[in-house]
Amino acid sequence: MSSNETTKNTTSHDESQSAAEESKNVQTHSDEKNATLVGEDSEHKSDDGQSLRRSTRDTKPTDKMAEYMTDEAQKRGKRLIRAFDQWKSEARSQRITLKTEINEEELGKMKDSLNNLEQNVVRSYDHLRLSCTPGQDIVRKVDACSAITKDINSVINERLAGLEDITGIKNIARNKYAKSVFSDISSVLSESQLNAAADLEIKREEVKHQEIIDQKRLFIQQQEAELAKLEHAKSIAVAEVKVKAYSNIKQENNDGLYGQEPTPLLPTAGYLQNGTSMLDPTAPIFDPFVRTTQPQPVVPEQHAVNSLAKAFADSVNLNRLPVPEPTIFTGDPLRYVEWRTAFNALIERKGIADEEKIFYLKKYIGGEARQAIEGYFFSGSSSAYQTSRKVLEERYGHPFIVQRAFRNKLDKWPKINERDAKGLRDFGDFLKACQDATPQIPSLKILDDCTENQRLIAKLPTWAALRWNRKVQEHLYSGNDYPTFFTFVDFITKEARIACNPISSLSALGTSHSKGEKGKVGVRVLNTNLDAELKSNAQRKRCDYCEREGHLIYNCTKFCALKIDEKRTFIKEKDLCYGCLRKGHKNSECRRKHTCGTCKGKHPTCMHEDNHPLKKQSPKTETEEKETCREKQAVGSVSSFRTSRSCNRGTSMIVPVWISTEGNPRNEILTYALLDTQSDTTFILRETASALDAKQEPVRLSLSTMTAQRTVIESSKVSELKVRGFKASSSISINQAYTREFIPAERSHIPVRDTVKDWPHLQEITNEIPPLQSCEVGLLIGYNCPQALAPICMINGNENQPYAVQTILGWSIVGLTKNNDDFTLRPKKEKIIACIIKANSN
Repeated sequence: MSSNETTKNTTSHDESQSAAEESKNVQTHSDEKNATLVGEDSEHKSDDGQSLRRSTRDTKPTDKMAEYMTDEAQKRGKRLIRAFDQWKSEARSQRITLKTEINEEELGKMKDSLNNLEQNVVRSYDHLRLSCTPGQDIVRKVDACSAITKDINSVINERLAGLEDITGIKNIARNKYAKSVFSDISSVLSESQLNAAADLEIKREEVKHQEIIDQKRLFIQQQEAELAKLEHAKSIAVAEVKVKAYSNIKQENNDGLYGQEPTPLLPTAGYLQNGTSMLDPTAPIFDPFVRTTQPQPVVPEQHAVNSLAKAFADSVNLNRLPVPEPTIFTGDPLRYVEWRTAFNALIERKGIADEEKIFYLKKYIGGEARQAIEGYFFSGSSSAYQTSRKVLEERYGHPFIVQRAFRNKLDKWPKINERDAKGLRDFGDFLKACQDATPQIPSLKILDDCTENQRLIAKLPTWAALRWNRKVQEHLYSGNDYPTFFTFVDFITKEARIACNPISSLSALGTSHSKGEKGKVGVRVLNTNLDAELKSNAQRKRCDYCEREGHLIYNCTKFCALKIDEKRTFIKEKDLCYGCLRKGHKNSECRRKHTCGTCKGKHPTCMHEDNHPLKKQSPKTETEEKETCREKQAVGSVSSFRTSRSCNRGTSMIVPVWISTEGNPRNEILTYALLDTQSDTTFILRETASALDAKQEPVRLSLSTMTAQRTVIESSKVSELKVRGFKASSSISINQAYTREFIPAERSHIPVRDTVKDWPHLQEITNEIPPLQSCEVGLLIGYNCPQALAPICMINGNENQPYAVQTILGWSIVGLTKNNDDFTLRPKKEKIIACIIKANSN
């Protein structure tokens, strides 16, 4: 452009203005034209180098140009963010790499790569400034990019210069502008993950209870619809009454005009009509007419309100009732009909899809029945649900199967003792159940046969069998057939009711009391002699520690509460024997050494130490063996006065579990867990804790048991343990446990499948009891973990029979299960109370 053209543009203002407006309307997509339109610092020059005069008017772009400029600014901002992310990733990677040994060639490549990426960020930032004014966050990012690039270049230069100091690379992340680049976001991700997991659990609970809420909402809607109907009925009734009232009033007025007697509608007070006629003055005077009070028609408004209030109250009371649900069917054919009826009423007829019903079926099926249809749960289809119900019906609901279950239980029913009134009543109740099931299971009519009845008579006490025999004879000699099973059931029910009468029965009249008096004579005399002997011995002995009469030092609570070092010092000062805590001899010469009730060692229980490993017992000499036998015989003779010559063998709540840690859940160890409801603390074997590689924190515990109070021991605290059942997939958490050298439990107390073979009421859980495992009892769970002790299901037997209890860790059997002729002394289960002692305490 020449100078003449410049002068012409300056003088011709109108032409310049129109040219500028036309240039504003031109849409170009190149960065150079856009920079020419919006750049504030651009300078126009002519071909000969002379600058052009710039217009001082504010340029206002058109709508399309403004939209284009906005889109272009967004695109340039995105390009800047991408460039910054590439640089940020490279900076993080180089910061980690610079902490290792790198050769000079690699350092040079790293420096060039980082500088190139930094230049891309700067160019993108300059390009963005041509379109818009960047925000403060963009400016901070670009400043941080330049500063961190400079710091990393300085570290690289120092490494190239031969300086091996790595503190520089560590100090880079400490700068304020570098925190946004090198900050660890794992905590944020972890918190987000926890929030997402919590939201997931909430959604699951919402879906779980949505059906119940929908059912209640439907019921409320029905009640509201009923309420609306009542309101409409009320309005219609009121309107009809009004119409009828107006009609009667109109008819009454018409009757008054024609001198007719009006029809009464509403109750009014009696009144007399005047004898004067208003229409005809010459009319004769007539006798007064007395109008009697008529009953008022009942308006159904109050009745509708009462009905509405009653319906609302019934709705509220119905919503307060707990939601019924079926029981869990475990494979007992005698329980199948009851379970089937409940499942059909509460779930089958609710109008839900079969795909949803199969999940409810999975929830309310367990044990052997669950194993029979477990393969259909993987499909979850409608056909799988129908097939599962068909399998259950064929296996447990067939009339022949149910009939065999009834007869098997009758065959296994134990003989009822002569004075067992409760047992006779239980037998009558089961016979009544058989009678009620006969209409649905016609094959049970076989119990009418005299041979089957003979088997049932064998279960009865002698006196009841004789009475039934008399009734049978009377029935036969009357010309009738043998009495039916229903007649037998009515007879047993009546006799059981008589035998259990709380007033006039033999048990109520004191027969059992007399029997108890007779049996207590020997025990009472024996206990008196024993107490007298113990009392005389205690009066002759005095405690060497508290110097009081009535007990010895190993039974002194004050001495037992001392620390083990203090006990040793006192024994040494008093010159007592370490084996029996008596004077006059040494431990090597002691012939009456005590046996520790905790570790079976040859020392008193109060001198037991838990921080030392148990010593192997050396072979006994013939003299020691005889002495031990004498002591066992003496103890056995005293104990057998209150018990029988044989002791009962029993099982306890000991279940196999898989134990692991929160930090390493894959490292699981199989061990037995003793579920102790009398311990307020959870204990774990030290060997088990070491095998788990669990973090242990040394602590001092103060234990209180029946043998000693506040015994101070050294232990270790183990945190964040996880325990799951032998067959379970989910686990529970144990916040903290303490290590011990041993757990007070024996393998003979572990329930196995052979434990339930002699008890018919426990047969249904035979497959739920796992076989005996080759591991020791390595865990004692106290009531500080109530989730592991809470019972889910229980199976009770008759009096003095063992019972089964199911927890989240599995099934266990509690009680005396069989007799063992070998009399052995077992330590009693003790209540354990533990507390932590602070480190600065002595």
